[in-house]
Amino acid sequence: MENANREENPLPTGLLREPPEPVPRDRQHHLQGPRATAYGTLPAANQRGECLLRETLGLHTCDSRSSKTAIAQEYPLYRFEEDFAEEDPLYDPELRESDSARDVRLRELLLDVFAHDASTVVSLTAHSGAITSVLAVVGHRRFALMTGAVIPVLVRAERVEGPTPPVQVEPPTRAPVCPGSRI
Repeated sequence: MENANREENPLPTGLLREPPEPVPRDRQHHLQGPRATAYGTLPAANQRGECLLRETLGLHTCDSRSSKTAIAQEYPLYRFEEDFAEEDPLYDPELRESDSARDVRLRELLLDVFAHDASTVVSLTAHSGAITSVLAVVGHRRFALMTGAVIPVLVRAERVEGPTPPVQVEPPTRAPVCPGSRI
């Protein structure tokens, strides 16, 4: 693998990843400075956190990201999207996003990447729920990822004129009520 042909295996020139949530310090190397790759580094300027690139949203506190201020203090080299909100606008502790709503959100992300990212090869780093939705919206077969697994997917984007096909989006689910609670 060390001697792989670099021309045949282009490296990402852009890196998108989930915005930091309350993460342990050992993940800081993913959020600051050059990103190490097999053949070198990717400058911090070519990396960005992407608000839509998130796991299934809601109910669990791990689904919420930190405030913009907290992220900026903890990760000073982190590059924010232009419209990155101070507080997490997507997280609701009472509602759990449906899989179909997550698919729509990740499709929006891909459309934005295709429309606005000048990189030819883009790496997305995310949790399995986000990856599952990306695979679904690009027409890939279902593929279960184990913790820490990686799946390379080549996507060729082409503009297609006309309206976007309709999508059935299930509503979110509410937090369960624990037996004996007084809610």
